[in-house]
Amino acid sequence: GCGAGMTYYLAVDPGKVSGWSYVQVSDDKPAVLVDSGQTENYYQGLIEQFALNKAWANGLGQHRVNAVLCEDFILRRGQAYSSDQTAPERGIGVMASCAALWGVPFTLITPAQNKKVSDAQIEALGLSGPAGHANRHQRDATRLIVGELIRQRHRPTLEALYPH
Repeated sequence: GCGAGMTYYLAVDPGKVSGWSYVQVSDDKPAVLVDSGQTENYYQGLIEQFALNKAWANGLGQHRVNAVLCEDFILRRGQAYSSDQTAPERGIGVMASCAALWGVPFTLITPAQNKKVSDAQIEALGLSGPAGHANRHQRDATRLIVGELIRQRHRPTLEALYPH
């Protein structure tokens, strides 16, 4: 249900294959992985999964979203331009548009910031989802949410990661 003090995060790691993660956070309880997955087909997959999918029409669908997080894309000098290079930029555009349409904040997180969160930390919080290589993109999306909770000093997250 939609209890008080509940925040629903949707995080996306955009690319040729994009990982996404949908996590419920309450002020006083550990975060819960509600759903996660991956979309194929570059940004077109994100459009089908989120922009055109009534389930995600914020406030109307069954999936409430309070904040959208996305891994940023930094093109390094001398890096070749190809459709693989520009895929994340287009995915970011799709998710920024979704956030704007849903009236929720959109936050870009740098790859460097995201790398600070380890798989072990994601596991310690019980947010790993299905095991295996196929889940890598989903886990990278979940990583965005864990990093955000650490930055916000979310008490249950900090207590799980750094027990006294």
